Amino acid sequence: MKADMQAPAAYTPNAPERHAVDALPGTTLMVFGTNWCGHCQAAQPLIDAFVGRHPDLRVIQIEDGKGRPLGRSYAVKLWPTLIFLRDGQEMERLVRPQDIDSMEHALRRSAPEKIAPEKIAPEPLHLRERILATSRMLLDRDGVAGLSMREVARQAGVTHQAPYHHFQDRESILAELVTRGFNDLRDRLALAHDMVALQGKRAALLASGQAYIGFALEQPGVFRIMFRPDVCNVDRFPQAAEAGERAHAELVRLVRLMHNGDYSDSLASVYWANVHGMACLMLDGPLGKHLPDMPSRMVHVRQQCERFADMMLGAGS
Repeated sequence: MKADMQAPAAYTPNAPERHAVDALPGTTLMVFGTNWCGHCQAAQPLIDAFVGRHPDLRVIQIEDGKGRPLGRSYAVKLWPTLIFLRDGQEMERLVRPQDIDSMEHALRRSAPEKIAPEKIAPEPLHLRERILATSRMLLDRDGVAGLSMREVARQAGVTHQAPYHHFQDRESILAELVTRGFNDLRDRLALAHDMVALQGKRAALLASGQAYIGFALEQPGVFRIMFRPDVCNVDRFPQAAEAGERAHAELVRLVRLMHNGDYSDSLASVYWANVHGMACLMLDGPLGKHLPDMPSRMVHVRQQCERFADMMLGAGS
């Protein structure tokens, strides 16, 4: 094992220059955070466990903060942020990961030819989580049409009958992914909206927009099916509908926070259409072609959110 391939014990303030990062060969994981950040401290055991599974992965833990140029060049907003690079180019990004599963998924998308199937979701990950991780990968790569029980089993490296031990059919897998997607989105929005108390309306609105669009860019396959009743029948899977309602409640909360308790469905639609439309333009519209990498997309998202905040709250608010 090479010494420079192991994860540092702490976030280093000696960040490399951006041009040096862009020139890194192979696969690299950059972790932005600080040694005093509670979220970073909570996530560190998870990151260490993930890195331990991939001793050949280059890992750089970088102390971030105001005025730190490397973090700003990647538009890092929350800690810890994990950025997966391939030959210096950003391939995947995770913000405050909650499980190793999501990191394995991101690594596979960043360097699919370098990871053996058994390393995609090795034990002790449960077979059920392995199936879900594989299904997310297929959605990202091939869309909903490319997801079948047989293909999930083949990609996961299990028998064709194994997925049926946990899911009745393909629709059951999709419903679970939709439910988790809405729960993740709700958590991200709630965190952004909580910023009102300490940082004010504008900061919360900016964070909310970036949280919604950032979620879509990080989980494109799941995002594309979350709002499609033809893919997830809410009558059959009420848990997905309930998760969607909880996420929608954060939209209602945002509108009330921005407008001193006032609310209307039409006003909520304005807020929702802004972020959802931008996400769709980034994923499947011309903006995706115009802005092909994550850093340029997130810079554009930030600028667009600033403009929207000016319109809704007034310039200089």
